[in-house]
Amino acid sequence: MDTLKKLIILLLFLTPISESFSQAIDTANGGMNIQRPDTTTAISNNDEIDIEDDFAPGLFFIALLGLVFMVVGIGFSIALTFLIILLIAGLASMGVLTTAIFIGIHKKSLTAGFRTFVILGSTFGGVFLGGASFWLYNTITHWWTVEYAVMFGGLMGLLAGVLFGYATCYILQRLTSYFKKKFQS
Repeated sequence: MDTLKKLIILLLFLTPISESFSQAIDTANGGMNIQRPDTTTAISNNDEIDIEDDFAPGLFFIALLGLVFMVVGIGFSIALTFLIILLIAGLASMGVLTTAIFIGIHKKSLTAGFRTFVILGSTFGGVFLGGASFWLYNTITHWWTVEYAVMFGGLMGLLAGVLFGYATCYILQRLTSYFKKKFQS
């Protein structure tokens, strides 16, 4: 009952505010209805100088710049995806991935498979980078024949790749044991 009384009092206070109970005629002018001009019309009186050209070159330039950034980003992501797929296909065709997986399954150790993958991947990468770098060096200096430079570069790259692979595995092993100790304490 108390809430009903409060609701009725609230409605009595709010009814004079509503439009249906307000005055339709301005009584301050003595009851005279004054016509006011309509200010919401869309037709202007100066049609000669009213130009309806809403082209904004600044906004168009910003939209065009955004479109260029989107196209460049999409192109970059397509190229990056293509290179990653090409790298995976190259590693699989050379047998690096399958060898690493088979060694990991045979020894029942994920660490052994990962170690094999790192060493074989760095070895093949070293052979290609060594051969290409010695070929480039030979084109500048002309010391050896092209075949000898590529073969010597490949052998040096093989040696450097194997050493880099073992060093990387050692560093990763030490880092993982360090982080295990940090997280356990």
